[in-house]
Amino acid sequence: PTPDYVTLVETLLSGTPGFVTDPGDPSINFTDTAGTIPVSNPGVDLVARFNTKFGTTVYNCQNSNVAAQYLWNGASFQLDGIDDVLQQANTPWPAGMTALTYTTRVYLDDLSIDRAMVGLSTIAGTVVRMLFRAKVNGSLTLSLRRLDGDAQQDFATAAGVVAAGNTYTLQFQVNYLNGDIEMYVDGVAVFTGTLTGTDGIN
Repeated sequence: PTPDYVTLVETLLSGTPGFVTDPGDPSINFTDTAGTIPVSNPGVDLVARFNTKFGTTVYNCQNSNVAAQYLWNGASFQLDGIDDVLQQANTPWPAGMTALTYTTRVYLDDLSIDRAMVGLSTIAGTVVRMLFRAKVNGSLTLSLRRLDGDAQQDFATAAGVVAAGNTYTLQFQVNYLNGDIEMYVDGVAVFTGTLTGTDGIN
């Protein structure tokens, strides 16, 4: 039988400070940064804010810059991987994490340039804290650092693990206690590595 992924994720994050976005749920996607006007017009509305779906805290991401907002397609966000950005407004997340798992379902319609799935940086964008990308050659790359003053560390799979025109479930896991890093494509491990440093948290 087809797994009930919504129930599985909700169970996994019950009682935890988890963060999950759901483009298909209009009740947590808004056209204003205050979170008072839910999206309603697929292909027209821009997402200025979304709230987390599960977890113990209502985290939200928002952006008042219209040029960088996501287009809502009813069941997905339309991203071009260039200027799409929402600012995470709750400072307790992700500071202090000892481990992180990031999972996204993506359709790679075009890989003529590198495409970012998630990126975290300083407000000026000059220090990359986390960047997960699909590259032109079909590899996945993950750039990380523990602290802003640390050197950026870059990890990459072999070329050809993804290709344009296909839909994938992409995931990476980081254990900040022992440095273990893994990347997955459709549940299959395609990379393992080690994040150096002794901080113990991000």
